[in-house]
Amino acid sequence: MSDLRDNDITTVLVDLSQLTNLQRLDLSHNQLTSIPAELSQLTNLQRLDLSDNQLTSIPAELSQLINLQRLDLSDNQLTSIPAELSQLINLQRLDLWSNQLNAAPIGLGLLAMLQELDLSDNQLTSIPAELSQLINLQRLDLSRNRITMVPVELSLLVNLQRLDLSHNQITMVPVELRMLADLQELGLSGNQITTIPADLSLLANLQRLDLSDNQITSISAELSLLVNLQRLDLSHNQITMVPVELRMLADLQELGLSGNQITTIPADLSLLANLQRLDLSHNQITMVPAELGLLANLQELYLSDNHLTTIPVELSRLVNLQVLGLSDNHLTMIPVELSRLVNLQRLDLWGNQLSITPIELSQLNICWG
Repeated sequence: MSDLRDNDITTVLVDLSQLTNLQRLDLSHNQLTSIPAELSQLTNLQRLDLSDNQLTSIPAELSQLINLQRLDLSDNQLTSIPAELSQLINLQRLDLWSNQLNAAPIGLGLLAMLQELDLSDNQLTSIPAELSQLINLQRLDLSRNRITMVPVELSLLVNLQRLDLSHNQITMVPVELRMLADLQELGLSGNQITTIPADLSLLANLQRLDLSDNQITSISAELSLLVNLQRLDLSHNQITMVPVELRMLADLQELGLSGNQITTIPADLSLLANLQRLDLSHNQITMVPAELGLLANLQELYLSDNHLTTIPVELSRLVNLQVLGLSDNHLTMIPVELSRLVNLQRLDLWGNQLSITPIELSQLNICWG
């Protein structure tokens, strides 16, 4: 292994190519502007890290590194990738994030052994259909681009476990994504999606679903069929109602619904026995159901910026609660029973109409806000 990262190297010496037994070369976090073609002589190289430099091009000769398993070219100034790199038949991970690519590398579909591909934070406007040939792909990150459409061919990536399409310009989620039976994480935040396809409920292994920062107006009741879901984020949409069917998500640990137009909290949410974090801040909620006090595993509860005038004393049963956000409401009093929240570390009460807080609360070792 040769580790030359975090220096001020501006030029790679051609003599490095004589280290023919080298298996790993790390030249990341330097000031390289070019790479000598002679590095292609390092035919035993398995990992090459050239991230965080000032590279504008990559020599096509690197395609001769036939044993390369991981190639990191992220955080450079690349506008294109040589098509010859499709000859790296043993490549398992390719990092190209944070460059200036406006198209995916030509021949990408030929990298049959590829398991991880990161093209995030570029200038891509489309997803090439040939990506569907990467049948061993487990992780695909296309976030922070300019993509407007998801090709149905992505549904052929049957081994995909994580797909991130967040922060693009996508308006519709193809129903064919239901074919991704092994998918565990799906990121679609920061797009222009208006509807959640009911077919997503067929992703039986899904654990994390992020649809925040879109234009969704309603939550499909079919989402309750995602029995393995642990995290669901629907914050910053235009949702007005929470379907009671969400109570069926028995494994759910985090539920984000902040920044919507919700007026009522279904009492049935109290059946989410494993819930640890519930964010309902920045809505139009007028009442908190007493049943929320049954969420015994809840650690964080955010109810700030609503229209609350009272807080049910039953919240004092949340013995594991560490954070309680009640700021920017219309509260005139706080139940003294909240002093039983012995694990509370932060209590936000600013922006209310309180004239006094129970002296018992001052005995809690908390950060006030």
